Amino acid sequence: MLTANFVGTFFTAAMVVYGHILTEDIVSAILQISRHVAELSPSESLLRGIPAGFFIAALVWMLPSAKGSSLMLIMMFTWLIAAGEFTHVIAGSNEIFTLVLNGELHFVMALSLHIEPMLLGNIIGGTGLFAMLAYGQVRQEM
Repeated sequence: MLTANFVGTFFTAAMVVYGHILTEDIVSAILQISRHVAELSPSESLLRGIPAGFFIAALVWMLPSAKGSSLMLIMMFTWLIAAGEFTHVIAGSNEIFTLVLNGELHFVMALSLHIEPMLLGNIIGGTGLFAMLAYGQVRQEM
């Protein structure tokens, strides 16, 4: 699943850089946002990835109970991640791949300095939430 997401974000980045389907102003704005993400140090990417992983794990946990409000829930959590300027590995990989394909960032640097720290932060945040939920369920028995 992760690999498929990366293939999708790489393809989307290629469409932005090489597809000539967007206006120059929109491409410029996308590159500006992508550069903002690339300015983060690996430790900043990792630390900002923890809340994003927590939020996505919370979303996954809440969706089965959402009934008719799944879309609203997804929009709310997406907004929270964007408003907090947290790093999510899938959205972030799209931004980083855009810079790679635009010739502004080397692929190995993109993976090691940006995508891997985001992924690790997301894993820590998501695992942390599920660890707390699991502990809460068995705490009385311990």
